[in-house]
Amino acid sequence: MSIYFLSDLHFSHDKEFLWGQRGFSGVEEMNEKILENIRNAVMPDDDFYILGDLAFGSDFERIEEVVSSLPGKIHLIVGNHDSDAKLAIYRRLPNIVEINYATMLKFGKRSVILSHYPMLTANQEKRPDAAVLNIHGHIHIKETMNEERPYAFNVCCEALNCKPILAEDLMERLIVHNRECWEKTHEDAEVEFE
Repeated sequence: MSIYFLSDLHFSHDKEFLWGQRGFSGVEEMNEKILENIRNAVMPDDDFYILGDLAFGSDFERIEEVVSSLPGKIHLIVGNHDSDAKLAIYRRLPNIVEINYATMLKFGKRSVILSHYPMLTANQEKRPDAAVLNIHGHIHIKETMNEERPYAFNVCCEALNCKPILAEDLMERLIVHNRECWEKTHEDAEVEFE
């Protein structure tokens, strides 16, 4: 059993600024490619954390059809486009095992807050090796990380080429990035990173 993350799928969001930025010629091509990418990665017993903005629009039959076809045990973090009407649909689907506005997981000794919006979880002054990390969505950019937010990882479709990311890969990249950012700003200090 594995754990995967992805956010801002925006199924059926028929606006060129979204599907065009993602490199697609239309919304149906985007929908199909995201579904294909998910089905190629996530297995039925895997935990799949979707960090908000799962679907868009008011064609609730289509939304239910697409979301119910997703593999894995889906843990949904509510995003700004996850309306009450959509949440009512999601609550009925057997593949959605929980719906929260944020949640915390542990990976080894590291605590990770999952949220739709990026969160400030720590500063770099004391123990960067023990800082609470943040996995988030909402930021529709191609970068997963930046130096100003060394404790955060963006799992938007744009940042991950519309493919779910495996938890182990994400954590490895985030911890290396965290260490590199800390070392750039604290050249004199010695800290053991895990």
